[in-house]
Amino acid sequence: MSTNDTTGTGIDAERPATEPKREPKPKRRASFTPFASMRTAAIAFAHAHPQLVAALAAPAAAGMALLLLWFIVFSGFDAPATFIYAAF
Repeated sequence: MSTNDTTGTGIDAERPATEPKREPKPKRRASFTPFASMRTAAIAFAHAHPQLVAALAAPAAAGMALLLLWFIVFSGFDAPATFIYAAF
């Protein structure tokens, strides 16, 4: 298959045969911020202490579940929407 595709797929139909194909740009990440260095340190710590990460994951999940339960119970979202029923 030639560089100029004439099969109708349109992949290389617009590009001249002498123009090189462009490489995709690599994703740029900011590595100079304080958060980037803290993130790197946290990842290194987590890799060095996998048991601690596992031990902290369970209480974190339980705490998020309790927070969700507290929000549902005390938010009033379980009450009927009286302003909607008042129109009937």
